[in-house]
Amino acid sequence: MTVVNVEFEFDDERSGTEVRLGPRRRAWPVVLVLGIGAVVVASVASGGPGRDRAAPTSTAATTARTRVPIPTSASPATTDGSTTLVEPSTSTTAFAALPFGRPTGLVVYLTPSSGAPSGLLAYDVDRGVVHELDLGRDVGWYLRALDGAGGAVVDGGVVVLVKDGVARPLDVSGSNGIVDGPNGRTAPGPAGGVWVRGFEPPAVELVDASGARTGRRYALPPGAELYGAMDDGRPVVRGDDRVAYAVEPDGTRAPLDGIPIGPVERGRYVEVRCDAAQACTAFAHLGGDVVALGPTYDDGGPRAYEIEPDGPYVAVMTGVDLSLLDTRTGHVRPAVVGLMGGGYGPEPIPARFLPDGLGLVAQTQRGFVFVGLDGHMIADLSTGAAIIPGAALLGVGRAQPWHP
Repeated sequence: MTVVNVEFEFDDERSGTEVRLGPRRRAWPVVLVLGIGAVVVASVASGGPGRDRAAPTSTAATTARTRVPIPTSASPATTDGSTTLVEPSTSTTAFAALPFGRPTGLVVYLTPSSGAPSGLLAYDVDRGVVHELDLGRDVGWYLRALDGAGGAVVDGGVVVLVKDGVARPLDVSGSNGIVDGPNGRTAPGPAGGVWVRGFEPPAVELVDASGARTGRRYALPPGAELYGAMDDGRPVVRGDDRVAYAVEPDGTRAPLDGIPIGPVERGRYVEVRCDAAQACTAFAHLGGDVVALGPTYDDGGPRAYEIEPDGPYVAVMTGVDLSLLDTRTGHVRPAVVGLMGGGYGPEPIPARFLPDGLGLVAQTQRGFVFVGLDGHMIADLSTGAAIIPGAALLGVGRAQPWHP
């Protein structure tokens, strides 16, 4: 495994200068949190990102209505997969189609704009349509949403699969809590499946691409949690000793190199190493390479990072601004200003990378924006429909859960 030390060059578009983040900046003690996209709390140079952007894409809102069968809260789906179906309407709001200029298959998962946590918004990026889906129950809270089991999986107090317009729970035990899963109860599994963390007794179990329980189940000791997955879909679990292990198909556990400070996504994660003087440095594990990300704190305060799951970039958040760091060169590009405070659930950055190098989606104080890996805006979704600004970002995928 290769350890790479990178000297970061920050390109400040406002001044036309470069600010180098060298080892002379002070380091401070810090408690760090990592999201599903491998996020670590840290800070960037006090200069901050530039504010010059391409002109936002204008959007025009229209409204349509479709009918999608879903279970009601009065007749909820059960843990064995049975459901009671009704046909309420699902409203959709139109935005500009094909913001990337070509079909991408992307779907952005959002919380409803208001009300109890009993629904999911699925924004079909190519068609410019937001589908409002009823989960058939109050899930208690939201943590994230991801693709798996043939649909979109909402991870919260109850883990719910929305597939072909039907919502049903996936939590193995039917439990309503996350006491033993503070970083979430789901992770991507192999071959389009999803791992679900159950509580009675503690275990993780694989649900396959059809949404059926497979019986592939690994017991966990009390206090252990599902902590992500490797690139090949093996689950990662972590116990009270904070050591993370990849679980092999035969149930044996292989410890990860270093101690991840937050959930592992596709085998990528961040760890923090501190010297005897308690000066701490963040390191990103990117497959076979380990890249030094610099001190966890600098003169500007804490830095927050999220690793691109399938590429070399890292999102860097400082204050309410976001930049993109290329770990191959150390160059940092300004990207988004005016972000919402912290991310939703366990993730402190309100942004998610898009697959295939398309860039990222970020939640700002005005709404949502798409930004390319060059740091320039692709589309501004902050105008045109009230349903978007009040929502919160849960994840990005390609499942189309509204299809009956």
